Amino acid sequence: MKKKMFLAAVTAIIALILAQPLFAGGAKQQSGGAKKLKFVQLYSVVHPFFEPCDRGGKAKAAELGVDLIIDAPARADIALQVNMIENYINQGVDGIAICAVAGDGLKPVIAKAMDAGIPVIMFGVDALGSKRISYVGTNQEEFASHAADLLAAQMNNEGDIIVNMGVATAPDQITRVDYFKKVLSEKYPRMKVLDVQAGESDPAKALANVENMWQAHPNVKGFYGTDSNSGAAVIAAQKSKGKKLNVVVGDDTAEIIAGIRNGDIPLTIVQDPYDWAYKTIQALYDVKQGKKIDEYIWTRLIDVTKANIDELYPKN
Repeated sequence: MKKKMFLAAVTAIIALILAQPLFAGGAKQQSGGAKKLKFVQLYSVVHPFFEPCDRGGKAKAAELGVDLIIDAPARADIALQVNMIENYINQGVDGIAICAVAGDGLKPVIAKAMDAGIPVIMFGVDALGSKRISYVGTNQEEFASHAADLLAAQMNNEGDIIVNMGVATAPDQITRVDYFKKVLSEKYPRMKVLDVQAGESDPAKALANVENMWQAHPNVKGFYGTDSNSGAAVIAAQKSKGKKLNVVVGDDTAEIIAGIRNGDIPLTIVQDPYDWAYKTIQALYDVKQGKKIDEYIWTRLIDVTKANIDELYPKN
């Protein structure tokens, strides 16, 4: 009996010893073995416009428990952005979200990232024809069409227009101008774009563009601004000239919001950059979990006017 009890005890001890590494390994995997995902949120340029993207990306990253790096080139330079993406590929990050300086210039480096197993999702500004998985952001044709309708309503469907755009090579800016012209030709044939200039994300250049175009075309009736610097530029130009134009601009910089509140310009079409980043980080996470996502994930547009500005942008 004692011998049997002794053999049983030895057997139990051996089983416990053999089992110990398995339990230890399992505990290690649960507590610290799972690799934390690291995503990059890369803008086209350092600019206050992207502050809501900061908040949206950070909020979703915190929800999902992933690390998020937010970065941008000091100026809107495609070579700088390519170099930054190359650097993150070499670091082996788990996903890259990009707002492109110029979509065509990113095609090779996006392909390199995708070939390395790093998913790429565009937001804000797309890279059409690239290997990117998806685009999150504004439907730029919808933006341009809506802008044409709003400006036509102000101008009674007739008159000449000057246009200031952002970076001349940026796909979103190109679409906002080209599709705007297309809508005018199809729906408002008595409205004509006389000149288009690019501010290249430089507020001083945007102001000079508006002043020079207005000087060259003194009888112009309307102004269409496709980027966040255009609103401040036309406000300043109007004050300098002592005259007003019919105006449609985009985005919600402090100068634009103040201009609407003060009656300097009638409205702005606001995108939802918070939602861009929020949905982009979710999309990257879903891809890493093996889920299929839509190629286009659209976000909303909002017309901000004097009637709703205090509700949307409280003074305090």
